[in-house]
Amino acid sequence: MNMVTRLAPRRTDAALDLEALKALEDALGPDECAELVDDGLLEATDRLVAIERALEEESWSRLGRLARELALIAPRIGLTSLALQAEALEDCCQCLDRTAAHAVGQRLLRCGEAALSASLLRPAG
Repeated sequence: MNMVTRLAPRRTDAALDLEALKALEDALGPDECAELVDDGLLEATDRLVAIERALEEESWSRLGRLARELALIAPRIGLTSLALQAEALEDCCQCLDRTAAHAVGQRLLRCGEAALSASLLRPAG
């Protein structure tokens, strides 16, 4: 059984994986990379809003599905730490651990806000 052992990332954890973004830009080129990242940010934002609603409604199956979708989207756009939080939330939902799901869900929303802010302020090229 998977267990959540840490709710908050270490201070050294990054909200934005600049190395992943650089590799993506090298592979796709700056214009395609920017378009992919922008589309991914919109998708991630949509999932975070839906996660917040599902958490309030305690809709565990929907919450788990949304967390899984976010965990797949986030690393593609340099949000690796956000993906880890989403995976932890999915685990909580699978275990039907209400208390842990609320704690991890709130942490995911805070990390999501920080990650999206960092993405908007990311250095160009």
